[in-house]
Amino acid sequence: MTYPNTPGFAKGSDTSREAAEQLTDKPKIWWSILNSIKSANSHGLTVDEVKPMIQWLMQRDFDRSTVAARFTEMKELGYLEETDERRPTPRGRSATVWKITVKGRDFLLNY
Repeated sequence: MTYPNTPGFAKGSDTSREAAEQLTDKPKIWWSILNSIKSANSHGLTVDEVKPMIQWLMQRDFDRSTVAARFTEMKELGYLEETDERRPTPRGRSATVWKITVKGRDFLLNY
């Protein structure tokens, strides 16, 4: 299997590869992210808005980069789509608002 079905890692980085190989619960993370975004309805959510939700659902901490990487994977798979809307991050930067797709809803139903 290849990306996005398996976690991506930085080419040439042993530590990045090792971290990707240890991410065995990726479908559960995908489910948690998709469920959070679905719950927001048409409002959509940013990576920063989803992060505390999935941390609560999964009862563990996540780095922002880990959560953002799962968004990228799910975009590649057609489960999420970017909107034209932006909202500020905790640091005041502009962040993309994401929405779940029909394919993402199907994933939730069949997980």
